[in-house]
Amino acid sequence: MGNESQMEIRKVEGENLYLIDFMIGTKSGCTGEIDGIASLKSNKLNFVKDDEWNEGLCKVEIEINGENASVSSDNCTRYSGVSCGIYGELKRAN
Repeated sequence: MGNESQMEIRKVEGENLYLIDFMIGTKSGCTGEIDGIASLKSNKLNFVKDDEWNEGLCKVEIEINGENASVSSDNCTRYSGVSCGIYGELKRAN
């Protein structure tokens, strides 16, 4: 079962903030998506989702290493379901 993940990162002009849109899917039909505004500290982008349906905060961390990014999350099954998850290793697209 292969995973396909895509992430778009856009800098907010004049701020140290970034708009993040992360999507994941598998060949078996599992899908998930999350977006938010992340702050950059060193080589890590972090954002938190808090809504009335979540019990606790969904936290997403994106660690950028050159042309690669590693995505991890905690308490985010609302956005992806249990079988998918908001995580993965991504390579920069042209």
